Amino acid sequence: KLQEYTVNNGHTKHYELYLDEDTEFKGHTGGITVYNDYLYLANDDNTNHAVYIIPVEAVLSNDTHKIILDDSFVPLSRASSCFVYDDQIWVGEYHDDNKYLPNPSHIINDEFNSLIVAYDINDDGSLEDIPSRILATNNCLQGVDINSCGDIVLSKSKGFNPSNISSPYFAITSSI
Repeated sequence: KLQEYTVNNGHTKHYELYLDEDTEFKGHTGGITVYNDYLYLANDDNTNHAVYIIPVEAVLSNDTHKIILDDSFVPLSRASSCFVYDDQIWVGEYHDDNKYLPNPSHIINDEFNSLIVAYDINDDGSLEDIPSRILATNNCLQGVDINSCGDIVLSKSKGFNPSNISSPYFAITSSI
């Protein structure tokens, strides 16, 4: 579910997410970001991973409280988190040795075993099929961001433990 908050008048509104007219979305929303006229929702429910693309207008003008997720993109990595920087959406995957295992091809060594993959965003909100950058990181990545100075910041946690915010180093930083 999405919850809209309007600060000025205290108005709140919730939205139910659906995969089609009758099928309620029951995935894990690990990240949400907005770029221009589109909202991007990262879903990683351990069997399906995708970034759903929703026109912002579909949310703002919606009086039914029902949003159908009919446009999606399947990234190279699991879609555990997402953010936008420099006209690209960056999709990060969560990895935990006990439960959430990455694609074996994403494991570089014991330390670097998860990917953050960047895709160029087209004018129509769609994403390019071929990644523009790939970063490698380690376990328990819950969120990632690049600040206005270009510093990469990771939020890492597991279960109910507090998040650890850090500026990391990466094994791979390459243009494709």
